[in-house]
Amino acid sequence: MAAKVRETGIAAIGAIPVSWKLERLNNVAELFGRIGWQGLTSDEYTDEGAYLVTGTDFRDGYIDWSSCVHVSEDRWEEAWQIKLQEGDLLISKDGTIGKLAIVSDLPGHASLNSGLMRIVPRSNGYITKYLYYVLQTDVFYDWYREIDAGASTIKHLFQGDFIHFVYPSPPIEEQEAIAEELDKRTKELDHAINLVSRQLETLDGYRKSLIQETVTKGLDLTVDMKPSGYEYLGSIPSTWGMSPLLYLGEMQNGISKDGDSFGSGYPFVSYGDVYRNVFLPRAVEGLVESNSEERYRYSVKKNDAFFTRTSETIDEIGFASVCIESIENATFAGFLIRFRPNTCKLNMRFAAYYFRSENLRAYFAREMVSVTRASLSQNLLGRLVVPLPPLDEQERIANYLDSKYSVVDRLIAGKRKQLETLRAQRQSLIYEYVTGKRRVV
Repeated sequence: MAAKVRETGIAAIGAIPVSWKLERLNNVAELFGRIGWQGLTSDEYTDEGAYLVTGTDFRDGYIDWSSCVHVSEDRWEEAWQIKLQEGDLLISKDGTIGKLAIVSDLPGHASLNSGLMRIVPRSNGYITKYLYYVLQTDVFYDWYREIDAGASTIKHLFQGDFIHFVYPSPPIEEQEAIAEELDKRTKELDHAINLVSRQLETLDGYRKSLIQETVTKGLDLTVDMKPSGYEYLGSIPSTWGMSPLLYLGEMQNGISKDGDSFGSGYPFVSYGDVYRNVFLPRAVEGLVESNSEERYRYSVKKNDAFFTRTSETIDEIGFASVCIESIENATFAGFLIRFRPNTCKLNMRFAAYYFRSENLRAYFAREMVSVTRASLSQNLLGRLVVPLPPLDEQERIANYLDSKYSVVDRLIAGKRKQLETLRAQRQSLIYEYVTGKRRVV
């Protein structure tokens, strides 16, 4: 006979067993974080002393102590609320919201940086491992999306909001049983996820090295080489030329429009179109209201290259995508720079791959100045040196990379789909147990 359930009225939770209750986090836990005068700067980091844990130190639900920076013991002493204890549950409240880790094998004194929150039980109201699993499901993420709706683009989990988080809470004995069951059931899935993730990293690394070596060394590895004089370019074949991008074409920042202008009108090349693709899609999904003068000034023509020019992080700057076929009546985003070649010296299919090389990523990151937002200027982009093989060689390199890249791309797409499926299976499994759809007692 099916167990009796009752409706909670919360869509992300649904019905729960009648023996369970809805619990508000504030009733069972206290939340602590580093705030105000407790703020730290990177200038205070040391090679020894107390451990300072950040979200980047989280590995598969635990803390990689070897990756942590250190701060003085005085900094650790200043607030008991953020002194870590064995078994503490930590959650990230800035950047990527909801990353979790349980403090285990604590090697010494340790504290939090400002991007984390410490969840401390008031009494025996929950099993930490059970709450750890709850916070991995849409029970948490749907709640966060609702309270975050309409907030700024900078994501933040506020303690004043989080204390009101409501979740399904079985009796303590059942929490323990659920946590033990999920530890066993997720272990195999986590192994598969890690395996596929490593395969993805290998494929991505191969793709990056393939591009880097080919666009700077060519296809004939027996030719004589010469130093380029530029660290990011290295040595190049002796028959190749070089030129700063400035002398190969013209640059233009994109159109700036208010939010009401989007969603209808004419084709619009977005930041995401460029960030995700070596070559622009022939049909972009974005639409914007634009006049004839704007469509002329910010046009999208065959052989145009677009660079991401501004972002919250340097890591997303300087990605490029080349337009293979003109997109009629299209304009492009203000967060992009258009490069339009004015010479026949550069095959833009060859250039598309060169603009995606990892060494250029390092060049942009090193050269640009970041204040509150990272930004790529036309001046810096214009100083970028481009290798110029003979045109027939550029064509051969482009054809070679087209064939190789497409094969690797298909393999990567397959692995990403596999990874998405595994992660969905894991999340569904956890959700079913922590909402009582599947029982262990």
